[in-house]
Amino acid sequence: MVLVTQKPPESDLPAVTTPNPLGLARFELTYTMSTGRVVKPCMRRDQVERIGPMVTRAADRGEAWDIAVRDGFGTDVTADFDCFAD
Repeated sequence: MVLVTQKPPESDLPAVTTPNPLGLARFELTYTMSTGRVVKPCMRRDQVERIGPMVTRAADRGEAWDIAVRDGFGTDVTADFDCFAD
């Protein structure tokens, strides 16, 4: 079993360590809405691709902005996801 540790970038939150039995990459999806910042940590690629289109539609309506996907190292990988491609 592989343990994956992720610490949200530029945050005082503690690092999140989750069991990852398949060693799959985990990502953090963040975006901002009028109600505040939304952070979805420890997501698999397929989960980001499933939620991404909903976030994109919200952005098209002006209801979401500052959309970012970061890998476990804090690198912005938003453009690597089809649902966020321009």
